[in-house]
Amino acid sequence: MSVISSKSYRAKGQVFRWSGVDWRCLLGLCLLLTLTGMARGEAVSKPATLVGSSFVTPVQEVSASKAHDRAAIRPSSAGRQLIRVGTSERSPLYIHDSPDDVSAGILRAMNEVQQEYRFALYNIPVKRRGVSVREGLVDIVMWDNPAWDWPMPMGVSLPLLRAKDIVIARRGEGVAEHYFDSLTNKSVAMVNGYTYSFPGALNARQQDLNFVMVNTEESTIKMLMAGRVDIALTSDTALNWFIKQNPAVEEQIVISTDKVLDFERLFLIPPASPISVDEINNIVLAADKQGLLSPVYERFGLDKPDFSTWHRKKSARHHAH
Repeated sequence: MSVISSKSYRAKGQVFRWSGVDWRCLLGLCLLLTLTGMARGEAVSKPATLVGSSFVTPVQEVSASKAHDRAAIRPSSAGRQLIRVGTSERSPLYIHDSPDDVSAGILRAMNEVQQEYRFALYNIPVKRRGVSVREGLVDIVMWDNPAWDWPMPMGVSLPLLRAKDIVIARRGEGVAEHYFDSLTNKSVAMVNGYTYSFPGALNARQQDLNFVMVNTEESTIKMLMAGRVDIALTSDTALNWFIKQNPAVEEQIVISTDKVLDFERLFLIPPASPISVDEINNIVLAADKQGLLSPVYERFGLDKPDFSTWHRKKSARHHAH
């Protein structure tokens, strides 16, 4: 008995007729075409992993021979344990669709100094970080902090970066440092999903502010420069990178001297991770000792933490105990 038999399907005004085609023949033909394609080495696309209404997507894997390809952080090595490193877009730490950024450089170095693990970048939405970890879609998270609304306890690595949030406005008539003294009825651009700690004056008037939520720190600066908001909350890391790409902006903005928050960005390691905090730290320290990390930080205008000092302090604490 034919499943498809003398049925018509209409498309764009034309009628196509299937007549007497046995479903087993169709199945066999599809299987043959699939096997033929695989034999020819044709690529089979891999769908992104759905997380709620968002996607967790692995960074594209290509030839590792190019020095600045993201693929260089995913070298081919049978037997290595894959460590899926989740992070969200925050220039220049992770730049979506860019051939290189700080994340790629650091993970490339971490892959180079050991043979047990293979670290690979996975892009995760800021607001879905907890879900991505809880459902096992990533093994560790990069450039994060345990104080930023995590629903579960997380182990922390040595600090990868020290930074601060700042408040900026466009320079103009009447806009100077005192401009930030009264924020009533001013619109403020900030990143949706980020955790902020406001300074005294700003904190006291939150109810009077018009918050405009965007997806990245770079977008807060762009919104400000386009005149769509009065004030932007961003980090010194993002602003310095933006000015490096757009030097004229430096003379067009005013930065409040009242910083919002000092913080550290680290690797966060959940209890179920296949790699431990100590293993992460030892790999980072090995990469730093071999001189692989300094060029990455310098290329993007960042101050690399003194990892050797951190290691000495850690050893001293253990000795004291």
